[in-house]
Amino acid sequence: MIRTLLISFILLNSSAVMPTGIENFIFYQSNFDQSTKEESFAAYMTKNSPCFYIKIFATKEEIKYCKIEGIDLDLEKDFPSIYIGEQSVEGSSAYFTVAAPWNEQRCRVYIPKKKLTCKPTGRN
Repeated sequence: MIRTLLISFILLNSSAVMPTGIENFIFYQSNFDQSTKEESFAAYMTKNSPCFYIKIFATKEEIKYCKIEGIDLDLEKDFPSIYIGEQSVEGSSAYFTVAAPWNEQRCRVYIPKKKLTCKPTGRN
């Protein structure tokens, strides 16, 4: 009886403490290397934001990408007219596509420099 109460208490408290459980993620991928068992960053999206995030594990830094500079796209301001459609992690970069009816872009975040670059896909 005491054991059941203790387990119930732990489960209730852990769900209250962790508001960003797996059910709140739309996309999550890290650069985990199966052979070395190491990873240095993860790219993710959550249900409560239309932006693209990078988490750098060594520095615990989180970077939020919402504004696509130079092409006047803003995921926060223009959502749901524009949104992120495809995401991936390859090597030291994270990629995503901004689906915009007038100017679709394929974007790359180069993690070592935290640099975002985008180019048109030719699909609109």
